[in-house]
Amino acid sequence: IDHRGFPTPTPPPRPLAPLQRPTGCCPMLLRSVRRSSRHQLRATTLFACVTMATGHTVHADVCVLGGGVAGGYFCRAAAEQSQPYLSKCMLISTEAHLPYERPALSKGVLLNKQARLPGFLVAAGSGGALQDEAWYAAHGIRTMLDTTVLSLDVATKTLHTTRGHVTFNKLVLATGCEAAVPRSIGGTTLPGVHVLRDYHDALELDASVDAAMAGGGAAVCVGGGYIGLECAAAMASRGLPTTMVFPEPHVMTRLFPPAVAEAYEAYYAAKGVSIVRGQVVSSFRAGDDGRVGSAELSDGTVLPCAVAVLGTGARPRTSLVAEHVHTLPSAPGGVTVDARMRTSHPDVYAVGDVAAFPEAGGGVTRQ
Repeated sequence: IDHRGFPTPTPPPRPLAPLQRPTGCCPMLLRSVRRSSRHQLRATTLFACVTMATGHTVHADVCVLGGGVAGGYFCRAAAEQSQPYLSKCMLISTEAHLPYERPALSKGVLLNKQARLPGFLVAAGSGGALQDEAWYAAHGIRTMLDTTVLSLDVATKTLHTTRGHVTFNKLVLATGCEAAVPRSIGGTTLPGVHVLRDYHDALELDASVDAAMAGGGAAVCVGGGYIGLECAAAMASRGLPTTMVFPEPHVMTRLFPPAVAEAYEAYYAAKGVSIVRGQVVSSFRAGDDGRVGSAELSDGTVLPCAVAVLGTGARPRTSLVAEHVHTLPSAPGGVTVDARMRTSHPDVYAVGDVAAFPEAGGGVTRQ
């Protein structure tokens, strides 16, 4: 693993490496935004900043809401288009960091103390230049980080944020997903119980793993999907006794046939990972120090647990826009889009995990 947290040209075997793939942006979306925005260019000022009682108002021809992988790669694709309207593009993110490669959280941060931002900013994962502050400035893309959008008014095309108001001509939703924590599991708010969705989560989990190793503890990964597998691999690789618990008959049931899953499970077992199938964690219990100390399973088994990771799925972040565009009320969830990534509102688009894209057979997918 290099300093950015990504595999070197000759990495050691990594069981999940074949599943990695670079993330890009749909060129049809950019063409669609370009066509529908062209007629508005002459009527739009380059930049407006007006002091108001509640803050400032700025304008962006294209506003990208979300600083994840999809938002970062949209900005990259937009910069490569070299279109005039894209010089008035703005990216808004709740995180204090510029868009970065999420796979590096489990594959880098948890395995290598040198794998830290800004080493894996977009577009490190696809071999491109790091999109740091200088990159965004050079391409005329403004960023508004550490900012929460409080409400959206599509009638006036205005975002009300903690830093003021942003008006737009076109809005690109790249809000991604949030961790889905089952309410049926008790004790999920105890210190030492983690989810893994962003850089802050990864740093906190890394610190908990250090503490667990120093205290001779063990780890429990809840879920047999990507997060469960990757976090279990990382913690076991660091020498922490790790147990995976999931209700399905094998890992990755939605993707792997039984034979493939058995091969993965055998590989993990050979690396010291214990696997408990057909069970769920009913609750986490606190230890004497107030942190998580054990995990009780549905059959009454109690596992020692100084650190836990909840890899129990994710749900698309749609609450901000649910009143304005069509969303799916059930799985897979998300904002429905057409073949050009346009939502039910003609000036609002969606990309990444939040987008429910139409399949040729008539269904939808968020993959």
